[in-house]
Amino acid sequence: MEFQDIVYKKEDSVVTITMNKPNRRNALSIDMGKEIKSALERASQDNEVRAVVITGAGSAFCSGIDLPQGEKIVDMTPVEVREEIYAVFQGVIRAIVELPKPVIASVNGPAIGAGFDVCLACDIRIAAEDARFSEFFVRIGTLPGMGGMFFLPQLVGIGKANELAFTGDIIDGVEAERIGLVNKVVPSDQLEKTTEEFANKLARGATKAIGMIKMGIRRGIGSNLSSELEFASFAQSVCIKTEDAREGFKAALEKRRPEFKGK
Repeated sequence: MEFQDIVYKKEDSVVTITMNKPNRRNALSIDMGKEIKSALERASQDNEVRAVVITGAGSAFCSGIDLPQGEKIVDMTPVEVREEIYAVFQGVIRAIVELPKPVIASVNGPAIGAGFDVCLACDIRIAAEDARFSEFFVRIGTLPGMGGMFFLPQLVGIGKANELAFTGDIIDGVEAERIGLVNKVVPSDQLEKTTEEFANKLARGATKAIGMIKMGIRRGIGSNLSSELEFASFAQSVCIKTEDAREGFKAALEKRRPEFKGK
């Protein structure tokens, strides 16, 4: 598939998916949503890919749903909204969460509304100091429809999630780090390098184990200890049979750094 609204770039074991409509501040359209989902599926199926980065071209990460399309939504029936709009946009979120490899949001500018929810769905968030975040939906009379109401309270707690979702207030990268919304904040001129270094660090890791850990942590939210221990037993029985596990034990015995292959 040839992409028009995104750039798919593979370097070694890391894929970077760049939302590439800088003249529209990377507003999320139906076409862009379909391309992001397709790109994530391609990365999932490519055994050489061991980490994924999502970012935006130009000065924005993603400024939200493309407004001309958003205006049409108000005239759709509830069934049309679910089947024609959110099947695509929520498909992006599902693809991020279900990808058995780490996904990093490299937030280079505003992540507003739908862009904020894409950011929240990622496993790791690295932001520039001048990045901006907002659950903007309430300001146009709607609500976070792409997982924001699920992910946000997990990251910042119910009280702060309520505040951000009820008001649509905009916060910067420094505040986002303070409240636990992002993992790391750096000056804007260091964002690309910092993201690249962290993505490569994860790509050198035990990919199948990381995928299982990702699944286990996601499952553990809202689950119980018994279910989580049961899953851990299953996941460990799978991981222990991988080449990476064999290499990990061997390296530990030989007192050296393991060289994982993602197999």
